[in-house]
Amino acid sequence: MPNCRSLRRAISHALNNQFETLDRRMLLCADPHNLANLPDEVAGMFEGGHITAQQYASLAPEIQAQIDPHQISDSFDQPPIDYDAVLGIPLHPDGPPAGEGGEADNLPDFFPGLTGSVSVDQTSQSGRTLLRFGTRVHNQGTGPASLISGRPGIDSIPTGAPITSWVNPDGSQNVLQGVYSWNGSSFVLSYSRAAGRFTYHSGHGHFHFDGYAYYRLRARNGDGTPGAYVTRGDGTEVVGTKTGFCLINTTSSFTMENGQSSTTLPGYSNSSPYNNQPSMSCGLMQGVRVGMADDYSSGLEGQWIDVTGVPNGQYFIEISLDGENAVLESNESNNAKSFAYTLNVNNPGGGVPADQFDTGGNNNALAAATDMGVLGTLTQTGLSIHYGQDFDWFKFEASSTGTYTISTIGTSGNLDLYLYDAAGQQLRASTGTASNESVSYPFEMGQTYYVKTEGYNSTQVSNYQIAWALKPTVTNSVDVVDGSEVGPAPASVVIARNGPTTSPLTITFSVGGTAQRDVDYTIEADGLISPNTISIGDLQSTVTVWIRPIADNVAEPTENVIITVNNSSVYVIGGSASAQVNIADAPPTVTGSAFAFDVLPHRVILDFSTNVGASLDLTDLLVTNLDTQQTVPADSVTYGENRNRGTFSFAGALPDGNYRAVLSAAGVTHAFGLPLTGDATLDFFVFAGDANRDRSI
Repeated sequence: MPNCRSLRRAISHALNNQFETLDRRMLLCADPHNLANLPDEVAGMFEGGHITAQQYASLAPEIQAQIDPHQISDSFDQPPIDYDAVLGIPLHPDGPPAGEGGEADNLPDFFPGLTGSVSVDQTSQSGRTLLRFGTRVHNQGTGPASLISGRPGIDSIPTGAPITSWVNPDGSQNVLQGVYSWNGSSFVLSYSRAAGRFTYHSGHGHFHFDGYAYYRLRARNGDGTPGAYVTRGDGTEVVGTKTGFCLINTTSSFTMENGQSSTTLPGYSNSSPYNNQPSMSCGLMQGVRVGMADDYSSGLEGQWIDVTGVPNGQYFIEISLDGENAVLESNESNNAKSFAYTLNVNNPGGGVPADQFDTGGNNNALAAATDMGVLGTLTQTGLSIHYGQDFDWFKFEASSTGTYTISTIGTSGNLDLYLYDAAGQQLRASTGTASNESVSYPFEMGQTYYVKTEGYNSTQVSNYQIAWALKPTVTNSVDVVDGSEVGPAPASVVIARNGPTTSPLTITFSVGGTAQRDVDYTIEADGLISPNTISIGDLQSTVTVWIRPIADNVAEPTENVIITVNNSSVYVIGGSASAQVNIADAPPTVTGSAFAFDVLPHRVILDFSTNVGASLDLTDLLVTNLDTQQTVPADSVTYGENRNRGTFSFAGALPDGNYRAVLSAAGVTHAFGLPLTGDATLDFFVFAGDANRDRSI
């Protein structure tokens, strides 16, 4: 019998399909090791725990045998896939005739296994204690677990598939499960169904099947049965990861739950073409064939439960497969199994400190998201993913409508960034190999969104920050609409912004209207930094702009001032950009009055603040002899515009007595029709021969 090396070499040269080569290599004799056992030049090819398919193909077979196939990036520049040609036209393109899982269909049946021993890891994550273990996904069903996806515009959608596109708006990939029927000699595609999503990790170069497994720690009851799920003192559940990995065939047979070998299953085959079961790899065609299994070694990221802070004692490790219930199986009740384990460790010191949002509570779930209010442009610093199952959720309301970015910046670790709508539906994702991620989305003002960050495959990330780059909305509204030259009394507008106030916002504006700046009014504001620039300062959301009229004693109509906020690259204008206020002219007033008696005829003289000559006539003045209550009409009226003086003259000398002259306000207006503010009254007396005006001769 040939040895493993000769088998690998023969397979490497005989098979054209790269992932069939991996399949067979693993099935025959592989035992993947960690990267420490690889030559330095090979270990240096790995980025983010993965090696490209092209790099893998360049290696000698004996080196290939040491690399876990889950760590190899698929080749996405491969030729287009014609799924109808590869899989065949389904027997039932309109779906199962008897409902999903009909008697004619042969479905997969997953159950989990624990491979190897459980080890304690206190070095890969600072300050944390991890229980590492291997996981095996057995398929003891009578049909293959076949999961496929495709590249939009490149790979065809299979006939009868219940999707219209491979890619969703959030960037995730739709996954189809092929349901097969066994006709006694080969498998035939019966129909395709929707089966969850793949997430493409661009930096890792391959797709992950979402919700592959959940790992939890359970208490052990006194009778030896699994008990309650274990929680820490801070209320967080002791769980592993919601792992997403590719599904392939790495183990050729196993003992089924009924005690029989999986090789006894109808349709089982360990040689190509595997009774027409589809090809499977870490790419667009994944799955586990009938009677085979997929092994995940304990050295892979995510193959652990974080037990930091858990008291020593007897527990169970629970492994739950198909955590999102995406795959249709013949038996859905055996996807979770528990394995006894005794914990006996001393917790390490140090570690990544919890950030402010995980102190005295946590924001690990959408329902517990930290409410950031209206955002705005804001950078939240000092964040950390301090242990594997620490998720940072933030809730916010968009400050304006537009396409903006949210990004993370860090110095270490591998961070993934997700954006969700108010209902928790994923909108965007950024899943590179570092801590710098960015998503862009057309936000709508006033709508609620959520951001989530997590360490890739439950790894730690220290001291990162999230930057929201939404523009604030600036509004311009009237505060006091009517100003006046009387007083003078200012009008005002309020310029406001929404969102964070942690930094000043500079706003430019222009001025218009019928009034003339610095002639009819001046502009004042607390944040005025130039004639047409204003700043809303730190910790301020509004600034008031005062329009202060100048009392010029010039007859004018009511004028207006229009303050318009200018467009800018740093804010969005909400509502009308302009706000209009009015400046009322000062009404004419009587500034002085006198009775002239020194020469004839006698006269009543009135001085005015503004020219009212055009409106002044004899009927405006009523003179009454207070002693006799007789009215004494004026004989004529003249107006001197150079001094704004009106003179009412009588026919001659008035008889001795006490008099009162009243100028009616209603009839006296300036050139634009604004009347006096009130009647003007002058009391005087006539006493012939009283040269000193002391009522004596």
